[in-house]
Amino acid sequence: MTHVLKRKMPEFSRNALEALRQPLESGEAAVARVQAHVVYPARFQMVAAMNPC
Repeated sequence: MTHVLKRKMPEFSRNALEALRQPLESGEAAVARVQAHVVYPARFQMVAAMNPC
């Protein structure tokens, strides 16, 4: 399992954070292109931090 640290959490858009929801829940990342659809394993734990200043 990989750990992903997101520092400065408020700088990420809501859409960017929501895009991580599906791989976090399913453990798979799907990449779809015109002529191919591939699923990769995506087991990771995300740790978020933000500075209160």
